[in-house]
Amino acid sequence: MIHYATRLPPGKPVHLLNDTTIRKTTQFVLDRTFQFMDAVIKHFIRNPDPLVVPIYNYRVLSNKRDNNSYQYDMMRLGLLSKEERALVDDASDLADKYGKGFWSEANEDFYLKFQQHYKLASFLETISIQGRYHDLHSGNVMMDMDGDYRLVDLEGFTNNPLEALDNDWITRNYSEAVTTQRVRLVV
Repeated sequence: MIHYATRLPPGKPVHLLNDTTIRKTTQFVLDRTFQFMDAVIKHFIRNPDPLVVPIYNYRVLSNKRDNNSYQYDMMRLGLLSKEERALVDDASDLADKYGKGFWSEANEDFYLKFQQHYKLASFLETISIQGRYHDLHSGNVMMDMDGDYRLVDLEGFTNNPLEALDNDWITRNYSEAVTTQRVRLVV
């Protein structure tokens, strides 16, 4: 059974529109950051990703020099359990310390914790292998109605400049690359 937050975090640019939809409004000063996020959001609208919250109703509110804002609607997702949140934060700590290939650096205790949460471990492993998300923590991972994990903070994909080789995932198909690079957990 999915559990939803009874209130949204105060001071955050998100609002509950109805039982199934959240609206996020964001502002950026730097034009290049806005251009990057514009490309990321349009990418996920054109190419829905099972690892990312579904996005719709995107619109630019302001596109003036050093005053850029936009909003989009996204599917409302459910909360992780306390144990799942702790596991995401453990993975985040490893990713901060070791980078993209942190799975090879994980110790036995880490693997034992994930034995009972293989689906979450597989999700986090895929996020790590892709190397395109830069703000992994338990507040940015939630669960959909099918019990699948998804990233919810699209701004975590920001990695300026847009033209950098690291950002070519916006225009290429990641599923093939991930399938051929996938590293299985050894438990």
